[in-house]
This record gives sequence, structure tokens and C-alpha cells, in this order.
Amino acid sequence: MATNVIIFGTGLFYIRRKDALPEKTKIIAFIDNNIAIQGKYVDEVLVYDPQIVSKMNYDIIILASINPVEMKDQLLLLGVQKEKIMFWEQYVSSKSHGIIKKYEIDIEQCEKKVLLIVPIINYAGGFLTALYAALAFRSKGYYVVIASPAANHQTITEVNKYGINVWLCPSLPYIEEIEMKWIEEFDFVLANSLQNMLCANRINKMKKKVLWWLHEHSGQYKDIIEQYENEIDVSSFKNMNIFAVSNLARKNFLKYYPNHKIRTLTFGLPDFYNEINSYHKKIIFAIIGNISELKNQKELIYALKKLSPQEIEKIECWIIGRDGGIKYREEINEMIKSIGQIKLFGELSRKEIEKVFQQIDIVVCSSLEETMSITIVEGMMNNKICITNNNTGIADFIQNNENGFIYEAGNVDDLLLKIKYVIQNFGSLDLMRKKARITYEKFFSMKTFADNLQKILENVM
Repeated sequence: MATNVIIFGTGLFYIRRKDALPEKTKIIAFIDNNIAIQGKYVDEVLVYDPQIVSKMNYDIIILASINPVEMKDQLLLLGVQKEKIMFWEQYVSSKSHGIIKKYEIDIEQCEKKVLLIVPIINYAGGFLTALYAALAFRSKGYYVVIASPAANHQTITEVNKYGINVWLCPSLPYIEEIEMKWIEEFDFVLANSLQNMLCANRINKMKKKVLWWLHEHSGQYKDIIEQYENEIDVSSFKNMNIFAVSNLARKNFLKYYPNHKIRTLTFGLPDFYNEINSYHKKIIFAIIGNISELKNQKELIYALKKLSPQEIEKIECWIIGRDGGIKYREEINEMIKSIGQIKLFGELSRKEIEKVFQQIDIVVCSSLEETMSITIVEGMMNNKICITNNNTGIADFIQNNENGFIYEAGNVDDLLLKIKYVIQNFGSLDLMRKKARITYEKFFSMKTFADNLQKILENVM
């Protein structure tokens, strides 16, 4: 018998995950606070104002958003029973226990087996750090599987090419006894991200060695904790091996869970530095990441708009990334339509990113908060000039005017000063470029990362 559901949210969250809905799910309506979408159809189903839910018959309302708590609170105020509201992962998991699909290639079995559990397999930074952890484990002789409830299937193909098997398990992270059986096959589990707190907690209780690795910015904690905290025993955190990708990520965790032991485990990136750069007449700035409010591409655009006509003619700025929000993308388009030097690109594959770095001269991170800053590390790897703000994890590794530039977060004029300096002194910054490369080699190389992971495993296994 089908479950009649209302989906709250029609945006990118739903679009990218709708294929994961269990077969016996019948969407009878969408609701959305966006007036522009109300009265229209999504996947041949009508979109309503949330105010009408009290007049509808349904089994469950599913929250389709990365920030679902406000949605939940809104529904409760509208009189919806708490039992009739489910988070997206909670609903999919409830209908999917025992289902697992394996994307495997022939790999020589090793004595030790490591399982990496991730929230989603895609090109985003959180997953990439887990993928590189998998490669680090492989370099130390471990057999590795990455498990996830959802995936971009093109990314799965790329992961397989790295020699890593992928298992899609839609019941994650709400694991139960049936999932525990195949998890027990592994010697060690790395649960990647705060979203996997439930996995980490339940695996830890079964006395399996688990490392819980956190990357989240402060704005993610409220929603994730509300979704999972009632399902777990928080006191067990004191017995877990908890790590954060940077000091900033570590501080974010301690704000909510003070007096817990959490150490720092910096990520590593494979070296794709190519000394041969493509020739181009202009200085190429680039900002790479989801086109979203968090990544704050607007701050860079505001700064570039303050350049003199002579300065703006010397540069191009490439904004690269997939849509993190349709409305924000439209606002960016509007801001740059009169500035030919600013170009907007979509999401690129890892191979395409590697080629793009041969053309880029300056990498910028203007995020409101960034715990990992993968693109800045990639810039350092490739001998690029890097500009980031002081609300990023990578800022701990940059000495201003030595191996890069740090500006005050939210201060457009400070960012502008750094941009002007780079334009005016572009030909005399080779020492800074070399120091950036040395920083990558010392702190973010795959060898350093693999050695650090090996030491952790030796201490906990």
C-alpha cells in the first residue's frame, strides 16, 4: 500500500534527491513558501501554500531542505501533529532497511577493511575530503568501501576509477540491526560529517572502532542536532574518537558539546600541480564552490566593482560552481550582467578543475564561514596567489603577505586592498607562490594525511 505524502520544498534539495524516494511513495501535493511557485506543477503535482495543510488528507509531510527546522516549526504552528512530520533522511530510511546497491570493481582484498560513511556522494568539499581519506587508506594497504544513502552517479563512476568501491544504502544514517551485520565486516569505520552522528553513535555502541570526522560550519549545527540528537546517547561522545578538519570546525563542535575531547585532523589533497600554465593576457581571479549565500560570491563582486576602470580591464574573474540556491544564482547573474570581466560557470568535474587551475592566477575564498577551504589548498598546491578571509580554517596556515593574503571577513574594502595589491604587483610575487606550495607540501600532501590516519588507526585498533 502506498504512503500518501506531501513534500515541503520544491527546490534543489528535492530535485537532487527525488530519485531516492521509496517506490511505494505517492506524492499527493507539494507545499512551498515561495509565492511564485504556488499554483504551479512540479513533476505533475500541484504546489500549494503551506497554510492549506489542515484541509488535506495525508500520511506524512516530508521536509525537503538542508535547513528543515524552520519548516518543522512552521508546520507545528499550523497544527500539524509532530508524528506526521518527517525529515527527508528519516522517511527514506524508514522504508529502506535491508536495501543496498553495490557499485564495485575488481579490487584485491586486503587484510584490513575500512568503511567510510558519507551523507552524499558528489563533488562538494565534505565528500572530497572523505574520498581523499579513502585514497590515503588505500596507500597504506587497506581495502576501502564508501557507503552513502544518496549519490551523483557520475561521481560514483569517478570514485570507482580510483579503486574504491561504493555501496548505496538508503537507510543510512538511521542504521538498525540489518545494517549492523554488514558494517561488522569492517575493521574500522570513518563516519564523515556531523550528519552521521547517529551512525557514529550506534556503531560505537556495538564496540566497533569508529572515527567521527567533522567539517560543518556553525550554521549547520542547529538543524542537524535537532534532527538526530533525540535518537542518540550524547554521553557516549566521551568514549568516541572525534576529530575536526580544522580548529574552526573544532570550535564549532565545542560550542554545542563542551568538555568533550575532539582533536584536529587536517585533510590531504592529491597533487595535480602542472608547471605548464596556459598563457592568457589578463590576470585570472577565481572563486570556486556552490553558488550560494554561504560561499558569499557577492563580497568578491562588490570588491571588484570598486576597482578603477584601468584595473578592471587587467583582470577576469571566474565564478565556478553548481547552484546552491536558484534565487541567489539569479541575483549573481543580475549583479554581473554589466561587467564583462566577471564570468559565471557551472559545476566542473575534478578533471576539469585540474585543467582550470592551469589558467587561474589568484584563488579567492570569501565565504561567510569555511572550515575546510579545499580550493585555497588547491591554489597553494598549484603555486597560486591565494586570498581568504579570517573566518576560514585555512587562515591558520597563512601568514599575511608571506604565503598568501588574509582579509577581515565582511570587510569589502580590506578585500579590495588585497586585490589591488595583487594587480599592481602581479609580476613580483613569485616568492609568495613558492611559499604557498611549500605550505601545501608540509601540511596537506597525501603522504602527510596518510601518515596521520595511520597513526590514528594504530592508536585505536
